[in-house]
Amino acid sequence: MGEGPPAIRVLYVNHMDAPTGCVRSLRFLLESLPPGSVEAHVISPPGPADAFLRAAGVNVIPIPAVSLFQNIAGIPVRGVRWLTVVRAFWNLRHGGVIRRAIRRLRPHLIHLNEHGMFQAALLGRQAGIPVVMHVRAVADRASAWQTRLARSFFNRAVDLVVPIDDSVRHSLREIPHCRVIYNPVAARQIPPPRGNSRSDGVVRVSFLAGVQTFKGIWDLLEAARLLRDRKDIVFRIYGGNRWPDAFYRSPFGRACGILGVARNEVAEVRAWVERHGLAGTVQQMGHVESQGEIFEETDILAFPSHLNGPGRSVFEAGIRGIPSVVALRDRVEDIVKDGANGIIVPERDPAALAAAIRRLADDPDLRR
Repeated sequence: MGEGPPAIRVLYVNHMDAPTGCVRSLRFLLESLPPGSVEAHVISPPGPADAFLRAAGVNVIPIPAVSLFQNIAGIPVRGVRWLTVVRAFWNLRHGGVIRRAIRRLRPHLIHLNEHGMFQAALLGRQAGIPVVMHVRAVADRASAWQTRLARSFFNRAVDLVVPIDDSVRHSLREIPHCRVIYNPVAARQIPPPRGNSRSDGVVRVSFLAGVQTFKGIWDLLEAARLLRDRKDIVFRIYGGNRWPDAFYRSPFGRACGILGVARNEVAEVRAWVERHGLAGTVQQMGHVESQGEIFEETDILAFPSHLNGPGRSVFEAGIRGIPSVVALRDRVEDIVKDGANGIIVPERDPAALAAAIRRLADDPDLRR
């Protein structure tokens, strides 16, 4: 028998230093490739994400930071967030790492793990290498200049755009070279649904995301306040701040907090819960490595973000038979079909969120 076809050499570019949903999706992709089919190399900043990706057995090429022009619904570039544009320009100086990796490896394909890595896309295009750009977040269409800039770069430097669902695709509707490939979940590792019933009568509502305003944490807390009379509904907040605790204790971190650039929202949530006397029904669980354990203790997933699309946790909950309450501005019903596998509520509407949670808590058959 002859040898199989040679491996495709792919250079992946990841911009995150923390193992967020997009990094977990990338690792799952790498682990799912047929053995010997792809020679994978990942450019990634130092941090927990670096180690997380190395655990998949791939070669990780360190880079101090990746230039990314952020264009995400729910966190528009306004006010102090203009600093993200400054950061994107500042990080252009690290482009040499990407350029050298392209010259050394001569990849057959470059895969960019999120929208906005336009420098990396242009470097690939200049080298004559096809570029695939994953888009995992709904684009902010409220800003005309961002929309025009993104459209220009997509058309000039990206061969294929891969949105993770139709909500993301809808936000890129002018881009012709898009193909939706849904966010993958390792179904083979998931036990059968347990039926969403418990002997203690407590309904556990999980929030699994970064503790950040645009993820809807304050909408969730207000919903918990509206449901404070329901001692049988317990809210569990899994996740933490963007930066480690030491950062927020440092003079620079305190200055960033005062300016609103990097709020210590975990501490703010703790103080809010104590002030409103909700410690009995709102629990801060912090960052948890094993998400399987989280879902074993979840009856309803709440994803009330301002991102106008479902996050990775919604995919992971759904395949386990756990319904989600998802906030959407545009009711694109592909991942969540209202009343079938979850409930869709308007963005920034704690009363609607509380009503949906109450409805699911009161109806075990509907949860199933």
